[in-house]
Parts: sequence; structure tokens; C-alpha cells
Amino acid sequence: MSIPRVFNSPVRLVSIALLTFTVTTVAHGEMYHYNNIILGERPMGMAGAYTAVADTPAGLYYNPAGIVYAHSPNLSASVNAFQLTSTIYENALGDNDWERQSSDLLPNFFGVSQPLGNLSLGFSYAVPDSVREDQIQSFTFAPGSAHEHIDYYTINIDHSNVINKIGPSVALSVNDQLSVGFTFYVHMRNSKTIQNHVVSVQHPELSNTSEIELTNDYQRIEEYGFEPVLGIMWSPLNSVSFGASIRQTTVINSNTIRQLTCQGTERGKQDIINQLQEYLDNDLITQEQFNQEIEWHEQYNCSFGFDGMQHTRPRESNERHQYPITTRLGAAWFPNDRLMLSGDLVLYDDVNSTWNAAVGGEYYLSPQWAVRGGWYTNNANSPNEIDYDGIAFSLVRFTRNSSVSAGFNFAFGEGKAQLYRGSEETVSTTSYSTTIFLGTSYSY
Repeated sequence: MSIPRVFNSPVRLVSIALLTFTVTTVAHGEMYHYNNIILGERPMGMAGAYTAVADTPAGLYYNPAGIVYAHSPNLSASVNAFQLTSTIYENALGDNDWERQSSDLLPNFFGVSQPLGNLSLGFSYAVPDSVREDQIQSFTFAPGSAHEHIDYYTINIDHSNVINKIGPSVALSVNDQLSVGFTFYVHMRNSKTIQNHVVSVQHPELSNTSEIELTNDYQRIEEYGFEPVLGIMWSPLNSVSFGASIRQTTVINSNTIRQLTCQGTERGKQDIINQLQEYLDNDLITQEQFNQEIEWHEQYNCSFGFDGMQHTRPRESNERHQYPITTRLGAAWFPNDRLMLSGDLVLYDDVNSTWNAAVGGEYYLSPQWAVRGGWYTNNANSPNEIDYDGIAFSLVRFTRNSSVSAGFNFAFGEGKAQLYRGSEETVSTTSYSTTIFLGTSYSY
């Protein structure tokens, strides 16, 4: 479902009916960024710069060729992470800022690897994206503003979007310098969004009388597919390694269900008509566009009918989401036994192209303690979205056969971002994401 073309005009619509309906189709940030979560105990501390290292079970995800360098069986027992994100759209609703928050405690990664001579086998489970929103906000509008006829506006959002991947891996040591690897993931995505809007609008004719406009928007997405990952590792010198991997998710089955239920107001419908008429009178739209917008609202905007409760039948779609081809290129340098530095460049092609980069390192303070850190990006795949810069840090404690690490990832971005789908209009936006993680691994 698209936003009316009127939003591309230089004048912003001010009717509450449009305000409510367009907020229901706000795009979620996870759609426009591919590096929302860094996976695995060691990569999370190194900002994801892991393609040319990949010698722990986390390498099954980043570059499966790297697990041949794990000379003993290794189990990544658990990596648990708590993630908190916040995005503030300035003056999004009249003079009011709109803040969206997401928080989730999730099992980030689990993996196991087993060397068998020149061959290594592995199995892993990963959660590369997870969003959980559950919030309620209320807004009032100042006298004299475009929305002064609104007593209050309340929006409640319950939104979740989780991607899970699970599957086996195999890697082969071709010689002392070269290895190749392959992971085959089953891809599963489950997304659900429930949004409720309550608007108290002053009656256009009766003073001290208000009408209530209600909107409920339900949407559910389920998709299944697969993601092959092909990796290669080359170590021309003992102190230098290069790695690369390529992957693409293919959706083989997808089902989307959406239903709208709402009760409009006479003022809400009349505001839309009056606003469109004003655009027509000022030659901002043509008569044909005017008729198209009225037809669009009659068909899709159930609050356009104000005589009682309105609803649409659940609409199903089997349109399959397209994922980009992702290519990771990495290099690592091991100057001595205590220090390791690495860098990654990640390219996303074919669908909504963009790129990301990461630089990370690991330093052993002693045989029992090490620190990891790094810098990374989470760039948008749309010109109307903001880019993020992030930092990573973790402290690691080693025993003879195990390790425990704790750390954080923090990303921040600000600039102009698109608030409504289908609109070129942008608003000043500030966003941050904080992830606190605890991971353990065991060699047996």
C-alpha cells in the first residue's frame, strides 16, 4: 500500500485523518539498514571486522572457510545480548517530536565446530536482526497551530520483527595457505505490527463537542527461504590473512496479511476534501490527481467514511521480499603473539545497494586477559535515511579451555530522514542503538 501522491507536493497535509493514516505506514528503520546487530562473542568485541579471522564458531556466519584454523573442537555456548534503540523525529506531529523505542533481550548466536583432519564441520544459529517495540504516546497541539482543532492524539505501537538463521557448515583446507568453506542457512522471518490510534477532534459545528476517531492497523509477515554462504581464506604469510565471503537470501515462501479497522469523523473526511480542493485551486495538483486521491481514500482509507465503524477485509499478499547480494572482504595482521588487527569492507548489491566498513583489534594483556575494540558503520540503503557510526569494546577472561567476555556496541546517527513511505519529505532525526552482551565459549 502506498502513500497518496499528494505528499510529494510542497504543502503538507494538515487533516487529522491523513495524519493518523500516514503514521500507520511509517517505515521501520530495520528495513533501511543491514548491519543492525553484530553476531558472535569475538566479532561483537571487534566491531564485526572478522572475515579474515573467522577461526571460532562465529566464523561459520562471517566466513566459513576460517574454521579450519580452529585446531580443536570449539563450542560457542551462548551469546546473549540486550539491545536498546531510540529514534527521535523532530516536529513530526505539529510541533511535537515523535520518539520510537525498541528493546529486546535475545540469544544472539550459538555455534559449534569440529575439525576432522583437513575437513572441518560446524553448525550455527544466528539472529541477524531483531526489533521489539511496545509503546504508547500522547500528543496535544498548541492554539493557533494547524492542528488546534485536535484535543489530543494517542498512538500505541506493538511491533516485532525477528530474523532467524540456522544451518550446517563445512570447510576444507586446500593447503597450508588456502581454505574454502560453505554454510547453508535456513532463513525464517516473522514480523507483526499492531498500531492503534485515538484522536479527539472538535466538532466542526457544535461548540464544546468532540468526535473520536479510531484506527486499528494489523499486519503480519511470515517468510521462509534459504541463504548459502561461500567463503575463502588465504594466508600468504604467518602474520597476514585475507578473507572473502558472498551470500544472498532467497525467499521461497512469503505471506503478508493486513487489515484496517477504524471509525472516522465528518471533520476528518471534510478536511481531506478541503485540503485537496485547496491544492487544486492553487494549481498544485490537477483535476485528474484530485479525482485519483479521492478514489484512493475511498478504497484504502477506511476512516474516510465517517458514518460508523468501517473495516477492510484482511488482504493477503505473497510478494517475496528481495535481499541483496552481500560480499564481505577482509584483511588481518598479526604483528606478534599479543596483538591482532583486522578490517572488513561489506558491499550490498543488486537490491538497495550500500556498503559498510569495520576496523577491529584484539590485544592480550596477559595469558588470562584480553581486550577487544573497534569501529563500524551501519549505512542506510536509501538516500532519505541516516547513516550510523558505531564503536565496540569487550573484556575477555580466559581459562585453560574456556573464555568469558562482556562488552557493548554503541551506534549513533543524525541528519534528515524519511518519516512517511512514498514521500520525499524528510525531518531532522537523531537515533542511537546500544547493545550490551555476555558471551562464553569452550574448547573440548
